[in-house]
Amino acid sequence: MKPHTPENWDAASAHYDANITDWTANFADAALEAAQMGSDSNVLEVAAGGGALTLKLAPRCARLLAVDYSPGMLDQLRPKLDANGYGNVKLAQMNGMALDLEHEEFDNVFSQFGVMLFDDPQKGLSELCRVLK
Repeated sequence: MKPHTPENWDAASAHYDANITDWTANFADAALEAAQMGSDSNVLEVAAGGGALTLKLAPRCARLLAVDYSPGMLDQLRPKLDANGYGNVKLAQMNGMALDLEHEEFDNVFSQFGVMLFDDPQKGLSELCRVLK
């Protein structure tokens, strides 16, 4: 059995959000500080999870596409975006190793804790680079 399937992440999504998301937020500020992102940026976040980074990216960019392999994880994130009124964020279920996106579409690409969980991290990194301008 493969541990990293959408179904397994769906089953764990509520627990992950309740116990891990706040912890991962500790690293989001460092990621944002390192990125040279303008307020007019078109941004992609891969493996958005419970939204620790998403919620910090949203007010700092013009457009944000937050994707996750698990629809259940996106279901945890959606109410947080609605509560904060972040209309510039779209959510989509997508495999980070096979992004259904155009080449060179995004100004910035983030994956805070996603690539390490990919079955093929090199393929995932190649995809992130492919969609980055």
